[in-house]
Amino acid sequence: MSQPGFADRQPDEVFNQPPPLEDYNLFAHDAPLREALRREGGDWAEEEVSEFGALMGRSETLRLGELANRHPPVLRTHDRFGHRVDEVDFHPAWHELMRIGVANEHHSLPWTSRRAGAHVVRAALNMLRH
Repeated sequence: MSQPGFADRQPDEVFNQPPPLEDYNLFAHDAPLREALRREGGDWAEEEVSEFGALMGRSETLRLGELANRHPPVLRTHDRFGHRVDEVDFHPAWHELMRIGVANEHHSLPWTSRRAGAHVVRAALNMLRH
């Protein structure tokens, strides 16, 4: 009995690429970031940062990032009649990513929390967004 070989594979089967890196917790898999958060006084927010890391690693969230990168904001300086409008059109993925950031206090944590290490926590959240 022979082992299945190259000739036994389907023509559209991809066997030389790793699976997509998705549906994992970015924070749980980043030992230096976890250590820095603890060392610099942000350990009080470790659970929230971990939840954000899980959200950022979800396939749906990663797809939003791909869409936002593929569809950059578009500046419209004038309407079809030549009137100045200066509007920026954003793909819906941009709005959803912004909503996620605001909901997790990425934009405001050091100014809404007087706890020591709040800037460190915000930096950790920022690291997980990129």
